[in-house]
Amino acid sequence: WHLDEATGANNDDSTINGNTATPIDSPVQTAGLIDGALNFAGSNQYTSASGADLNILGALTYSGWINPSGFSNYPTIMEKGDAYGSSNATWLGFNNTDGTDLEFTIYDTNISNYISRYYSGALSTGNWYYVVATYNGGASSAGIKVYVNGVQVDNADDNSGSFSSIKAITDPLDIGAWGAYNFS
Repeated sequence: WHLDEATGANNDDSTINGNTATPIDSPVQTAGLIDGALNFAGSNQYTSASGADLNILGALTYSGWINPSGFSNYPTIMEKGDAYGSSNATWLGFNNTDGTDLEFTIYDTNISNYISRYYSGALSTGNWYYVVATYNGGASSAGIKVYVNGVQVDNADDNSGSFSSIKAITDPLDIGAWGAYNFS
């Protein structure tokens, strides 16, 4: 998703898969680094996409350009799951409110079991960053990598329990929110 549509009720999938995303709570179209972008400035603004090919159970990559305006309330870049229930599969966001701990977490069937890698350095507000998180499909956090502007930056683990495989869920992929944890 380029998120650069000037008008309309959808964010078009830029792949052949046709997983159109739906903007929630009217995020504002704004200037992006490349063409347009969505500003998730509201407390509940994000865009959401569903599709069987988004129910990935193995290797995956999340990537996107971000320009944070703040880091309050654990801002989420992308996630697949439900922040308030037990159906989490993946989460990419900031695990602190000061711009530190850019984290990519993969959840097991048991929500208490997860593997994660994070960058404990800080990103600044008002700057564009190209963020990429990859997962190789394995059962170890060593298979997770986090990049900022093309440089691998992950430098710490945050693991819990006995992880075996990514949780299978059909929840939508949300860009810019995880429950109440919105990106701004």
